Amino acid sequence: MKKLNLGCGDRKLHGFVNVDARADVAPDAVCDVRHIHEQFTDVDLIYACHVLEHFPSKPFPFQPVTWKEVIQSWHQALKPGGVLRISVPDLRAACEYY
Repeated sequence: MKKLNLGCGDRKLHGFVNVDARADVAPDAVCDVRHIHEQFTDVDLIYACHVLEHFPSKPFPFQPVTWKEVIQSWHQALKPGGVLRISVPDLRAACEYY
């Protein structure tokens, strides 16, 4: 089973290919998660925890790739029937906790 942990940072998951754009965190694969389909195909499971919120809804000069384009790339990397699991911050819960 091919499983990717996108934007892993220092949090590596056993049994996953841990992917990050930063080589200094020593991922299994150094890759730009915006274009994951260019490096990975036929993936069974993609897990992205606190990654998607870094992409805008509209392109900007400093970040021309939108979150919709990122999800499209992730979808292209999945095999038919593959699973995409996304975790993003809950702003309301964070404010209530604060």
